[in-house]
Formats: sequence, C-alpha cells, structure tokens
Amino acid sequence: MLRLRSLFAFLTPAIVALTAWSQPPVGEPVLNQDQAQAQAAHFLAELIRIDTQDPPGNESRVAHYLQGVLQDAGIASEILEPVSGRASIVARLKGNGKQRPILLLGHEDVVPVDRARWTVDPFAATEREGVIWGRGAADDKAMVAANLEVFLQLKRMQIPLDRDVIFLSEASEEASSPAGMATIVERYWDKVDCEFALNEGADRSSRTVRSSTWVWPRRRSCAGREAGGDRKQRPRIGPPARQCSGPSGSRRCQDRHLGDALSPQRDHPRVLRRLATISPPEEAAWYRNVLDPRSKPNSG
Repeated sequence: MLRLRSLFAFLTPAIVALTAWSQPPVGEPVLNQDQAQAQAAHFLAELIRIDTQDPPGNESRVAHYLQGVLQDAGIASEILEPVSGRASIVARLKGNGKQRPILLLGHEDVVPVDRARWTVDPFAATEREGVIWGRGAADDKAMVAANLEVFLQLKRMQIPLDRDVIFLSEASEEASSPAGMATIVERYWDKVDCEFALNEGADRSSRTVRSSTWVWPRRRSCAGREAGGDRKQRPRIGPPARQCSGPSGSRRCQDRHLGDALSPQRDHPRVLRRLATISPPEEAAWYRNVLDPRSKPNSG
C-alpha cells in the first residue's frame, strides 16, 4: 500500500535536486504540486493494474505503457528487450553537457502474490481513505510513477539542464534473470552511464552496484503484516543514504557515506539549501550542516 501524501515525498526532493543542478531559468517555472501529485497517483494506479509478478515478469507491458505516456509528451524513448516479453525502457532529456548525466531508476516487476492473504484485489489499485492498495504500490511502482512525473515536469517546465536526465524503468529486479540490470549494464551501458542515480532503498547501510555513482534518496521502508496483503511498505523519512562510487571504466565501486561526497567543490550545497527550505526544522538543520560530523538527521 502507499499513502498518496507519501507519493509527494518521492517527487519533491528529486524535482528540487534536478532544478538546483540546472541553469537558472529566465522566468522561474512554477510547479503545480497538486496536479503533479494527482498525475503521479494516476500513473501509480495504472502501473499496479499491470500484473508483473516475477516470475514470469511480463514487464514489456509496463515498458510499452510508459512509452505511450512519454510519446504523448513528445519524449523519445527506447525499449530494451534482451528477453522476449521482459523489456526495460530508457529515455533522455538533453542538457548542455556541462556535467555528467543523472539517472532516475525504478523497476517494473513485483514479487509474487498470495491472493489468500489479500482482502482486496492486489492488481486493482483500490483507493481507500487516501491509501492506494496493490502489489507494487511501494516496491517499486511508486518510484517508477514518481520518476516518470519528475521527468515529464522537467520537459513541461522547459528547465534548462546542465546535465542529461535519464529515465530508466528496468525489468527483472525481484528475481535475477538475463533481462535485468546486469544485462543492461553489459549491453547498453552507453544509454545509462551517469554520474548519479536516484533509486529506491536507503534502508541498508550499503549496497554494491556496477555503475559510476549511485545515490539513494533519504527514504526508508518499514515492512510488516497487513490486512490487505502479505506485506506492507510505508515510505518514511530516515537516515541519509550511503553512496557507492567508482570509475565507470572499472565498473567497480566502494561504499562511501553520502555526507562524505557533499563537498563545496560540487553543486550539492545549492541542493541542500533548497531542501532545507521545504523540510521540517530538524531535517532542515541537518541539511544546513550536513558536512558537520556532529550533525545527525532525525531518524523519524
């Protein structure tokens, strides 16, 4: 399940970060937050209604749905289908090349469903009292929906970018297969090569991936039993993510705390200042003093 108000927690940090890393616009674009939230919720519901239990996956149905949405917005995309019926999709908004790309990443498949444990149809995206119920509502179709909305907003608001922004919705994350991320890295690295990737997670102290630099947003998931299904995941604010970085040529990376990477030599301070203006007081204080080793985020 996912609370609709939680969906905006996916959207805001990404939009703030991307606009802070962009060129100053001539006329400051205005984000209609209610409209963005409503559209992202619509995308989430549509994605939940596409059954992508893995196995078998059948993620191509999601990839083609996303391709239609992007096409309607005038954005070209490419289907990556190394295994028949199990496609990922990638799209790119071009920047001026001053900085390396950033990747918005989410996965299309979901874990299998035991319908006997559900009191609602897990693929109906039922909404009750501000909560969307369904398999994949939190893992990970909310991330895909939020990334899609951010990507569309960057296009609509015509924000000039100093870096390319790449949208990737990947197949086969829940169960390893030749359709998954390892194959994308091996066969299509030029399409996803980036400086940063925003992905789900931040509930682990570290993770090793094969990329240049991967950063998880400041989000945690708490898991437990629920009446409507066999697991529930509710996004909530938590400690900062950790960062894994390494040269893209070596395809190796090492753990590094996110705070260690936030240095005045890079553009992160601008992002942090923007985040501080929209955060609760405790979190805002941490954003303003993230490089101070004595400063700790509120763990919620």
